[in-house]
Amino acid sequence: MKLNLFEKIHNYGVTTRLLESQVYPITKTEKIWLNTMLAHPAAPHFFAPETYQKLLTFLKDTDTLQLEKVFVEKAKSKVKQFYHEWIPKLRRIILNKNGLMLSCETKNGAIIKDQAGVPYRLEFSMVRKEWYLIWLLHGDSKLLTTPLRLIHNITERDIPDWEYERSELVISHLHEERKQAVTIEVLPEYTGELQRILYAFSCFEKTGRLDDDTGAYHLSISFLDQDSEYVLSKVRFLGKRIKVLGNPRLQARMLESAKKALERYAEPL
Repeated sequence: MKLNLFEKIHNYGVTTRLLESQVYPITKTEKIWLNTMLAHPAAPHFFAPETYQKLLTFLKDTDTLQLEKVFVEKAKSKVKQFYHEWIPKLRRIILNKNGLMLSCETKNGAIIKDQAGVPYRLEFSMVRKEWYLIWLLHGDSKLLTTPLRLIHNITERDIPDWEYERSELVISHLHEERKQAVTIEVLPEYTGELQRILYAFSCFEKTGRLDDDTGAYHLSISFLDQDSEYVLSKVRFLGKRIKVLGNPRLQARMLESAKKALERYAEPL
């Protein structure tokens, strides 16, 4: 259906006013997806009770996706945590732009009490299947990643705006330092499987472009140091379909893995 000029101008005006009023219209498909996600057993834990009930009321006449009709789940890996009890409190502190006092356990079993810091964000590790808190240690330019299962206690700590803004700048700088980048080349004969390959790296920031001269597709991915093993696992899974470019460290790891695999079959059976 084509719109005439008047309809286009009218729609643009309505959309602009909605955005200026901080009202964001959602589509029917987005409502169906949201309603499907709210049906998950862990969903009530991620919202305040009044917010969860408000969403259910808003979506009461909305359908859900019948995923069981189109997907068959096999060889599912065990998930340790869909939800953790510290998530609501940490999320509130992050939204309030405040600091915290944290007591936790180290990997070696030592107990650290009442460490002051500023929380940056919560992350779910696709490799380890658990939640982590990334936070800045007070008085030290050190960005820590702590599993929520090791946290014993959290207290919100009021801090002035200038301190939070300074911490934000330090966190942003440290976070950029921890980032890696790699280019994944999808070989021309396998571009027909591009959707599958893109899905394998769906949890990372990425951009893609098609090389008109060679027919290869180049996927540029950025990730944190701690996720390098997960990236390597996906590269190994995709095998001969792709090639790692522009990251000598990952290339060396792939070469090392290939050599170790070949060594297992060096002796005749």
